[in-house]
Formats: sequence, C-alpha cells, structure tokens
Amino acid sequence: METHWAELLGGLGQPLNPIQENIFAQYPTGYYWTCHQSEWATDIIFRDADFLKRLMPRLVQHAILDFSSSDVLRYYGRRVNKSGAIPANFNGVVQIDLKKYREGQRVKYSLDGNTAKFYDKAYSVMGSVLRGAETTINNVEGLKVYRPKEGGSEEDLQWRDMRKGIADMHRRAQVSQNANNRLLDALASVDDSRTVEELTAAIQQPARLGNRRVRALRPWADDKDLLTAVNHGGFLTNGFRNRDLQALLYAEAAESDVEKRRRSAAVSRKLRMLRAHGVIEKVSCTHRYHVKPAARTMLVAIFAAARTSLNQLDQLKEKAA
Repeated sequence: METHWAELLGGLGQPLNPIQENIFAQYPTGYYWTCHQSEWATDIIFRDADFLKRLMPRLVQHAILDFSSSDVLRYYGRRVNKSGAIPANFNGVVQIDLKKYREGQRVKYSLDGNTAKFYDKAYSVMGSVLRGAETTINNVEGLKVYRPKEGGSEEDLQWRDMRKGIADMHRRAQVSQNANNRLLDALASVDDSRTVEELTAAIQQPARLGNRRVRALRPWADDKDLLTAVNHGGFLTNGFRNRDLQALLYAEAAESDVEKRRRSAAVSRKLRMLRAHGVIEKVSCTHRYHVKPAARTMLVAIFAAARTSLNQLDQLKEKAA
C-alpha cells in the first residue's frame, strides 16, 4: 500500500501554523516535507517467554562472533567483492556493538549513520517480543531509487540517488524491509537446538502433582531403567499400563499376591512421579499412559548422551574445528 504523503501531511500544516497564509500572502507557498530519520521494524512474537529467554543468548553470540562488516554492507544492499571482502574504495564507517539493558540485550550494526539492530522486550506471562530487525535511516547517501530525473521526462527511469524528500518514502520503506529481511535470514541460521542440560533441567528439580510433592528425577542413575521402559517402542501406538511396566522393570514374575500388590503400588508411585514432571499423560477413560511429544525429544537426548563416549565427543570437536 502506498501513501500520498504530501496530501496527508498537508492536512497537518494549517492546524500547526494557522497564520501561514497570512505570512506568505505576497509569496504563496506550501510546505516542503522531508524525512530526516525513519525507522522500520519487524517484530516476532513468542507465546512462550521462556523460549525467547533461552534463544536470545544464542542469537547475540551468533550476531557478535559470526557476522562481519561485509555482512552489514549486505544488509543495506551494498556491494562487496566476490571474495566477500569489503571493497578497497569503501571509505565509510561500519560498527557492531552490544548493549545490555534491564529487560534484555540489543545488537546494533551501524553503517554511515544508518543502523540495523535487534533486541528482545516485553517479557510477560502472555509471551515476549523479539524486535527481530529494526532499520533506521538517517543518511540516504549511497541509497538508490528507480525514478525519473527531477524536471525531466517521466519515462526516463534510472537508478538515481535517493532524496530526503517524501517523494522517495515508498522506496525508503522497501530498502528498510530488505535490510530487515537480510538480517532476519542471517539470524535464522543460528543453532537454536536445546542442550541436554536445558532439556533435562526441569525434571531434575522437585515437582508437584496436585497437593503432593514428588522428588526430582535422576535420568542417568536411579530412574534410567524407568525412562527406558516408558520409551519402549512397543508403547508408541497404544501406550502402556502399570502391568506393562512391571514386565520390563522386574526380571522375574511375582511369586505371591502380596508381591504383586507391592509391585503395582511401586509402579503407581513411579507413574505419578512421571506425570508430575510432565513426561507422561493419562489417556482419558483408560488405565493407559502415553509419553508426551515434548518429553519424547528429551528422552532421546538422555539416551543418546548416555551412549556417547568421550572419544566420540572429541571426534565431533575435531570435525567442527
């Protein structure tokens, strides 16, 4: 959508300066509107504020360590050498800086007075906001617009210097949006996968189910066999029951009714503990349980970590290097 800025802003002139016609009675003139500074932002809303809190440090690290001055040039559509280096005839100033404030962090890229930045904000129970990209243009030098020459033929369209006048506001918005898109694409390459420590942090803390407090899980110690059992491939379709887990957790069948009841009660306590930690959920109107989808990812990470040797980790480090 395009806006007729001269008409829109012209309507503000008379209320702002009601005696303008009297002042210029002998030399009738209108206003010449310019845009000294413009901001164009793209926001990304997260329903889960904790997700952005976890993601933001990775974005900041990626943006500070992995981006270069030539990347900043690309955000504004400036040319770089085929090798990716800054051209030798470039005499501008490129800066990258990080600022921490009360609510979060901000990374800003500056090029000859223009900036592109991202920051987090508005953390609440309703979610949070990542100002994924905000482009501010103070200096139009070096920016181009496809337009006719002033006073020339309307058909003589060429890429000419952008003007500060409102005639080029539409192009200014395009340049800003393109800069935002390039910055967002660069940020999207960050590895936002959670570590095993992050995946298991919650279950390694005490939890509550109703009014009852349950202990923390010990995924690589006391509860390893339990988690292995609920993750059994045979339970993927129809889930599992108390007695299904008993068959996996106990090597031999119970020899008496008393032992059966003891085992059933013990497994019931384990099921209650898993429900409190959000690992499983009960299937309505049945005695069956399913592993929650989010917990399935966590279980895979736990078992993969348990099977990984130090030698394998060293090999991964060497490949990454």
